Amino acid sequence: MRAVLPKLRAWHVACCALGSTGCPFVLPLIEEQENEAPVIVESDPRDGEELELSMEGTVAFVVVEDANDIDQVTFLWTIERSGEQGSTTPIVDGPRRGSALRLDPDPRFEGRLLTVRATDGFGESARREWILRVPELSR
Repeated sequence: MRAVLPKLRAWHVACCALGSTGCPFVLPLIEEQENEAPVIVESDPRDGEELELSMEGTVAFVVVEDANDIDQVTFLWTIERSGEQGSTTPIVDGPRRGSALRLDPDPRFEGRLLTVRATDGFGESARREWILRVPELSR
């Protein structure tokens, strides 16, 4: 394909120089990079585990890699029936990015689902979920 483009450009210049009115202009082809969804490479708790909240507060985190543009990845933490959780801390680990959330043992959280979604600039995402457990003393 690259060999064809110089020939088309030369033809277009010659066509225009001769004053021909039927000289189509061909834009160079731009290869579009295929997007890959972010990948969660580390989390605490791990995938499939429950999150036991302690009386002192508990921190959950995820770390992701993104093959396209790691700086465009955003994180959204939600708790079922409680909505978005806004007090997060960003994590920068070289070419990886992450987010951490600190939770206090609120009795309303018992048995609810905590979800974090990492979304890239193209709308692709990865998510992780945990069931929350609250100590008996705080219920």
